[in-house]
Amino acid sequence: MNIKLDKDLIPVTIYTDLPVKVQGFLHVIKTARLSDMLKSTFTKSEFIPVTDCGITDLETGKTSKVGFVLLNRNHIVIIYENKG
Repeated sequence: MNIKLDKDLIPVTIYTDLPVKVQGFLHVIKTARLSDMLKSTFTKSEFIPVTDCGITDLETGKTSKVGFVLLNRNHIVIIYENKG
């Protein structure tokens, strides 16, 4: 059975405990908030999918573009929604 849910793309910036910043999109069920998504995936997976990413090495300033990355939630220090 294939169930498809309507989702919103939320632009986010994520800092990790490594010297790395990730900017990309989280896919969140319509009408849900970023905090709702983080709580609901907490018991399901250690990893958070992020798409259309820029991954910046904070020591060198070099940014790499990737289409998809799974972030281990245990390494996330700060996550926030980019507004505007």
